Amino acid sequence: MNTNRLIHLDFLRALAIILVLFFHLGFDFFKYGFLGVDIFFILSGFLMYKYFQTEFNNKSVFKYYLNRAFRVIPLYLIANLIVLLIAFFYLISPHEFYLIIKHYLFSSYFLPNVGYWSEESYFGSTIFKPLLNFWSLGVEIQFYLIFPLIFLFIKNRFNTKMFILIFLSLTGYVLFNSISPKTSFFLLPTRLWEFLLGIYCAKYFKKLNNFKTNIFGSISFIFIILFLIFLSFEQFYILEKNFYLFTIIIAIFTSVILIFGINKSLIENFLLKKIFLTISKYSYSLYV
Repeated sequence: MNTNRLIHLDFLRALAIILVLFFHLGFDFFKYGFLGVDIFFILSGFLMYKYFQTEFNNKSVFKYYLNRAFRVIPLYLIANLIVLLIAFFYLISPHEFYLIIKHYLFSSYFLPNVGYWSEESYFGSTIFKPLLNFWSLGVEIQFYLIFPLIFLFIKNRFNTKMFILIFLSLTGYVLFNSISPKTSFFLLPTRLWEFLLGIYCAKYFKKLNNFKTNIFGSISFIFIILFLIFLSFEQFYILEKNFYLFTIIIAIFTSVILIFGINKSLIENFLLKKIFLTISKYSYSLYV
């Protein structure tokens, strides 16, 4: 994977964390910033498949779990504990403290998304939930745990099995959106198609690595930014009913970027290049 490829992954990661961070800080201009999580999911599928693509054996599986654990779990658990301690000393309402303990326990078992799924939707505001951003980390960790099994399953007859898995997960995502939007939003089975899309991109991006132009990826990167700017000016905040449409749009253009890359001149002349690269480097810490 050449340097230009690595940088375009950094650009996507930085864009995603900026969107999510400012969404959680409550800026109206970033009211659709939660879509940055979809970029994260697709990137995770891409990177995990690239990790296993060259070699897959018992040693690599053990190393994979060890690396994921050391990178993700310590900061995750520390932040979780800090929120609990702050709640103990500063929260007045017993009900609020009960909710914090509940969310703390779900997060400790890497099931924060399940905990929030059992309550109101992601977009609701009636429940005190300072650990809300952990829901996507729960989905990520759950994906990390089952990824080696997915890799083994799709290793032979890749296209057929991937099509089946993506079709089933995406169909569930769309159908549950009309039945139970929070199920569609929070749970891994209905989010798995995004990780799988990243895997698909990782499988085939090498074949297009020598493509003479990255125009498709460059246009897609610019489109994502313009699309989110356009949404920020919408007078009516469209919540659960239509968020899945925006997710699919973002997923498609993220996939195009992963396959084709971003034009080198666009990267080099991007005014916020250094800022984006720095944000990408510390993206996980910033998110937590």
